[in-house]
Amino acid sequence: MLFFYCPAALAQTQIRHNTQAKQDSVVIELPNNIKLLLITDDVTKLQQLEKMSLDSVVRDLNRQVQEATGKTPATPPDTTNKEKNKPDLRYDVSYKRKNDQLALTLGAGAGLIRSQLVPKLSPTIALKRKRMEYSITYDMNYFFERQENRQYKLYLNTFLDFGIGTKLFNRPNDVDVYQKLTIGYLIHSKGDYFGKNTFKLSYSYPITNKSIRLMPELYITNNFKSIFPGISINF
Repeated sequence: MLFFYCPAALAQTQIRHNTQAKQDSVVIELPNNIKLLLITDDVTKLQQLEKMSLDSVVRDLNRQVQEATGKTPATPPDTTNKEKNKPDLRYDVSYKRKNDQLALTLGAGAGLIRSQLVPKLSPTIALKRKRMEYSITYDMNYFFERQENRQYKLYLNTFLDFGIGTKLFNRPNDVDVYQKLTIGYLIHSKGDYFGKNTFKLSYSYPITNKSIRLMPELYITNNFKSIFPGISINF
C-alpha cells in the first residue's frame, strides 16, 4: 500500500494495490471528515480523471442526496481567505449617524403667492433620525401692499407647518439632505390674501447640498372652496 500527502488539495491519499484481486482502490481523505473511494482495475487509468468535469459529478451527487433525504447538502466552510475582505455589495449603503439629533435652524427665502413676491422667514425645529426627519416650522410670510400715499404696509401671514422627510442617498455621506412633505395651517392672518381655514401642502426638494430648497406649494382656503398654487425658494 502506498501512502502520501497532497498539500495543494489539503487531502490525504491512500493507494491500495491488491496483487491477488482484479481491482485496486484509492482512498482520498478530504477536510470536514469526507472520504472518497475510487475503485479501478488499473490505477494508471486515473489519469483520465484530468479530462473529466468532477464539478458536474459532485452537483449530480448532491442533487440525488437531496431528493433521497429531503435535505440540502451542507456547504463546507471556505478554508481560504480570498473572499474574506470582499465587501458585500448588497449592503453598500451605510449611515454613520449613531444618535438622533435635534436641530434648530432659521431659514429665509421668497415665495410667489397670488402673483406677488413674498419674503419669508422660517424658524424650524427638526428631529433627525437614521433616515427620517420630523419637523415643525413657523413659516412667516411678509406681504407688502402699496398705499395711496406711496408707502408700503406690511401684512404678516403665518403658517404652522408639520413636515416629514426622507434622506437622499445620492449626496455625500457627510451631508444630511432630506426631501420633505409638509402640511401647514394658517394661524395668523392679515389682509385679504387668504380666507377662513387655510391649509398649505408643499413638497421641499434640495437643489444643492443643504443650501437651496425648491418648494412647490398648494393653498386650500376659504373652507376648501378655493385652491391656488404657489412656489418658494428657501435658503
